Amino acid sequence: MDMEKISIKYLTKKSPLLSDKNKKSENNFWSLRGITFSVTEGEAIGLIGRNGSGKALLLKILAGLEEPTTGFISTKSHIYLASMTNSINFQLTGLENIKKQVDQAYDDEIEADHVVKAIIDFTEIGQWVYRPVSEYSTGMLARLALSIALFNKPEVVLLDEVFASLERAFFEKVIRKIQDLKDHGVSFIITATTGLVLETLCERSMWLDFGEVKELGPTQIVMSKFQYQNDWYNGLTLPEKNKYLKEKQIEQENFDITKVYNEFKVEQFEHGYTRRDEPRMKKAFYHNHRQDPVISEAEKEVKNNNLNKNVKGHKKKKSNKGLVRVVGVVLVLILLLGVGKVLHSHHETKNRQVESSKKVEAKKRYSKSVSISKAEEASKQSKIESSKKEQSLAESKRASEAAASSAAAASESARKASESAASESKASMLSNSQEVTVNDGDTLATLASQYGTTAQAIQDLNDMGTSNSLTAGQTIRVPNSN
Repeated sequence: MDMEKISIKYLTKKSPLLSDKNKKSENNFWSLRGITFSVTEGEAIGLIGRNGSGKALLLKILAGLEEPTTGFISTKSHIYLASMTNSINFQLTGLENIKKQVDQAYDDEIEADHVVKAIIDFTEIGQWVYRPVSEYSTGMLARLALSIALFNKPEVVLLDEVFASLERAFFEKVIRKIQDLKDHGVSFIITATTGLVLETLCERSMWLDFGEVKELGPTQIVMSKFQYQNDWYNGLTLPEKNKYLKEKQIEQENFDITKVYNEFKVEQFEHGYTRRDEPRMKKAFYHNHRQDPVISEAEKEVKNNNLNKNVKGHKKKKSNKGLVRVVGVVLVLILLLGVGKVLHSHHETKNRQVESSKKVEAKKRYSKSVSISKAEEASKQSKIESSKKEQSLAESKRASEAAASSAAAASESARKASESAASESKASMLSNSQEVTVNDGDTLATLASQYGTTAQAIQDLNDMGTSNSLTAGQTIRVPNSN
């Protein structure tokens, strides 16, 4: 079973409607209505929906930039939101933004420095990293936001519409990096304007429609249903569109939060809660935001079990202390009885060892004198052999050095001759050539035919190697026609 990286349950967001004078009215507007889903380790989930469906607001709540009205967000992972508006301080330079985010995620200064360097290298914005972000183009801003997100302790990464302004080469580089991070367990929640990004990266997608989950499942299926609904809407007349939007807005204003609360209660009953726990359940649902009581109770139970194990272990140690003392006394008595016998035996053994050692010592003295004589003779012979070897090695070394010197001189002479010949050949080719401009449709073969030469000759003349690539407007040299 895949491990959950982040779990979201019963998430809602209520905001007051404002009058023309920017004053609060009595009516409320539910921009999110009971969002529940989870993301597993190494999974990417896409968010799709019309403008105003709640995608960006959901990501801001997950990142801690907004508080939900109700709901629980359970994760032990570092969450980072990359967006074009919320994750970057426009008054700071690119480097200052990078260091600010990295310092918040890393305590180790050396590790933080490595991460900062990796982010700068990945952005490929050069000296612009030392300029205020307010001077950046949208493409540079997207590069900065994405690079920080992908290197700054990535565990759960939220990407909000950061792909649209990327050049193709950098876009492909980012896709490869995200795939690599997913392989290492990093999870993603991604919003994008094009289905290509979501279908490439996301195993599942969630369709948000006027603040509620319309569909959650395999990306291609969800995208197909979303596109079908869009086609239906675009086929409506203007009055029909206005009527449809009005009905949906009324639904958001009249949303009944008790429906979500009842779903929450059913889950609590399944985990052992009863009607008597109703006050505690209401408090958890309406006031203890982000703290899932089911997960909190499970963690508390694990903690209590560990505590009980420690207490039982302590009691068991106490009960064993008396038995250990009795066994210790018995062992001491046995040791005392055995010590006397051991001492007597040791005394007799020592006397026998003294007599034996005297005999051994006499034999050693005789053997030593014989060994010294043999060693002196062997040493003389070894010195003679060593002297002969040194003389032979010296003669061999002198011969080897002379041969190497001769070979090096010959090689250098050959190299200079080869370079001279190549230079003269190249100069001859250039003097017998002319410059031409490549037109649309020209190839090496057509040019070779036109000027009475070969494609290989044109490649050699222009240092093209084996490349056949030509660009309209490019100037190249071809041999003069005979």
